Amino acid sequence: MEIQQIPNAEVPDDLALAAIALEYATWPTKKPDLRSEAEKVRTYRNRSVGRQAFFAFDQKLLGYAEIFPRVIHTSKGSIKIMGLGSVCVDLEARGSGLGRKLVEACFDAVDKSNADVCLFQTGVPDFYKKFNGKCVTNVFVNRTDPDDPEKNPFWDDYVMIYPSSYNWPSGIIDLNGKGY
Repeated sequence: MEIQQIPNAEVPDDLALAAIALEYATWPTKKPDLRSEAEKVRTYRNRSVGRQAFFAFDQKLLGYAEIFPRVIHTSKGSIKIMGLGSVCVDLEARGSGLGRKLVEACFDAVDKSNADVCLFQTGVPDFYKKFNGKCVTNVFVNRTDPDDPEKNPFWDDYVMIYPSSYNWPSGIIDLNGKGY
């Protein structure tokens, strides 16, 4: 199965809606999404400048992931990173190696970018360790949050970087925006 990489701004509406549906199926919420289709597409496109989406199809969307640039602030200064988010595979396609292919495509794009490192959160760190990722244990904050700038913007149990060889700084990391 081939992975397609498409800049977020160029993703067709029907594919954006399918990606949103796959995200909701992967991480269900208790609240129904009552937004109109147009609102969903607009929100999808406005996630961040430079976001790249990765899609895998076989009659329907079976897998999806995204990377995007961000600047974070550390004790050693600012770092250009790529964030990895929304790695999800349709229930019917799990166990097929599709998740591996999506992550490989994302990390390949990170390697070709001008970012220093990829930063992401996960509940399955062993999966990403297979791709040269490693866990980091810093305190993460979002100092752009006017309500609680010291609150951890991530919600998963593990925060990781790729590649593991990157000289990751110690101390507090300001994610400089919402978690992803």
